[in-house]
Amino acid sequence: MSLMAYDHFSWDGAFASDWRWPAAGVLIYLVLVFLLGVAMKDAKAFDLQKVTVVHNLLLSVGSLLMFLGTLLELLRRWSSSGSFDWFFCEDVRQSLGPLYFWSYVYYLSKYYEMLDTVLVLLQKSRVPHFKLQVYHHAAVVPMAWLWCETQQSLQWGGLLFNTLVHVIMYHYYAMKILNRPTPWKKWITKLQILQFATSFLLLGKTLWHYKSGDCAGMKALLYNCIFNATLIVQSIGVDKRNKVAKKE
Repeated sequence: MSLMAYDHFSWDGAFASDWRWPAAGVLIYLVLVFLLGVAMKDAKAFDLQKVTVVHNLLLSVGSLLMFLGTLLELLRRWSSSGSFDWFFCEDVRQSLGPLYFWSYVYYLSKYYEMLDTVLVLLQKSRVPHFKLQVYHHAAVVPMAWLWCETQQSLQWGGLLFNTLVHVIMYHYYAMKILNRPTPWKKWITKLQILQFATSFLLLGKTLWHYKSGDCAGMKALLYNCIFNATLIVQSIGVDKRNKVAKKE
């Protein structure tokens, strides 16, 4: 993409911007998960360790690029606008420019992340909390689409924190396959819990702005909050089970 196209990015008419994409994407994903689960039940597992390492490293590096790109554009917009209120209460009604370009890239990356589950099923890997993984991948695609479609307020807080977590998480997955030491593993779930908890703290600031103004994408933000609430409850449960397993 040229610098000019990057600076003048527009969500309208962009690839996969139509609502049918997330709808079809989630449906195909869930059907594929079911069919692969049935097909692989009595089949021999595929040896895809090298592919999985590359996949995880790509997601780790890609998440780092999204984090840095978004952070840079947040600082640029802050500098040019002289205010940071838009971070909490978006006042634009079109998804345009470099900052929304990174929201768009983030949205597209969620389709690629679905490959996580495909690789797990093909290798017949014993992954803890598999249902949580499927739920997360299915729910996050429409969430990310709504960010771009509605110019949802507060989306960049979620984008920054989530990509930062994914830099660490996918690097851990790759190192685990390679049998490299990962003493910081226990902090991944705690960081995820902190991510979701922080989103609700930021929400308080958004609601304060919303009382005196019209913030974009508030209905989409409601979906986002419900999604985050379910994830924080499940993540706390995962953390507790990990502690119990460690004691045993």
